[in-house]
Amino acid sequence: MLARRVLSSILLAFCAQLALMPWVTPAIAEQSSVFSWPEINLRIGGTVGFRPKYEGSKSLTVFGLPLIVPAPDRGSLVHRLRRRIHVEGPDHVQLKLFMTDSFEFGPVVGYRPDREASDGKLLGGLGTLDGGFVAGAFGRARWHFFYGDVAVARQLTGDNDGTEVRFGAGAEVPFGDRSLFGFRLGATYADDKYMDATFGITPAQSLTSTAGLPAFDPQAGLKDINVKVLARFQLTERFSVQPTFRYSRLLYDAERSPLVESVDQFQGTLRFTYRLKLP
Repeated sequence: MLARRVLSSILLAFCAQLALMPWVTPAIAEQSSVFSWPEINLRIGGTVGFRPKYEGSKSLTVFGLPLIVPAPDRGSLVHRLRRRIHVEGPDHVQLKLFMTDSFEFGPVVGYRPDREASDGKLLGGLGTLDGGFVAGAFGRARWHFFYGDVAVARQLTGDNDGTEVRFGAGAEVPFGDRSLFGFRLGATYADDKYMDATFGITPAQSLTSTAGLPAFDPQAGLKDINVKVLARFQLTERFSVQPTFRYSRLLYDAERSPLVESVDQFQGTLRFTYRLKLP
């Protein structure tokens, strides 16, 4: 279990900064008759953030990961490929296989971490809800600064084999060449399997619950509404930061679940990078 939780934490931090991680080998200086050292172009920095310990928890867990990767030049092939990756979270990474100025479409992949009995007082005696790999598809339509999107994803391994449908609309507005502000208003629908696994309590679990929770059989429906705000600041030619904050409120059967400590769910990240060129 410890190894699984460590893996979940690493994947969470890694996905939180995936959008800033371009993969490319160092640029090699042009060949000449005189030997010269290759130019090394690096992006260094990291991501720190927080999220609920589990969906419905009032407690937060903090995560972080350093970043040292090669950095491509703007306009390069790798830079263009990097633009095709959009990260909403560790369980929701979008790969834009088809992308135009007005429409994007592609698969969704990710990993949902475990929920353990030790994550909250209300979970005692209920056992572990194993996480697993998530897959699905998404589509997004754009008009100037505005966009609308929808995504369907299902967990393929682990204990939660339910399906989520996320939909919303927002805008991303640049201010000059060095900053951008954005927001998104959205909602999430979850099917019976997702609701049962995440918010339900079986009669057997009710008997073993150390908190004395009653059995609860949630139904499919709208699970939450949410709002996300973000900003990107290119403070200097080489140094940039990107804060992101997301608030969601659980609704209907998710709100009524005995497992829920708080219907208000908060998460956020702060990414910072510095571009280093050597020599």
